[in-house]
Amino acid sequence: MQISVQHSAFRELHQEAGYTTAIGLARKLGRAQSTVQGWEFLGYRPRARDLTAIAEALGLKLAECVRRIWNETLHDPCPYCGRGVKVWPTYEGGQASLH
Repeated sequence: MQISVQHSAFRELHQEAGYTTAIGLARKLGRAQSTVQGWEFLGYRPRARDLTAIAEALGLKLAECVRRIWNETLHDPCPYCGRGVKVWPTYEGGQASLH
């Protein structure tokens, strides 16, 4: 899924944190350079499991990272069902579960 707003926010964030290129951040995250460049230049959204590591690498709290990269806020109303709220998934045994 490509979303143009996120790619510039992602690039801005990693440059603010001192990662002038995608290479350094990719090494810190243990991800392929092409993956990080996809987030930076192609507007691909990092997955939830990557966002936790990204927040740590950039020195951000997870909620701030979600807001700035995904343009979403945790605990906002769920856009799909209208009854719940957005929560952060946790991964137990390789499966995502919402808490």
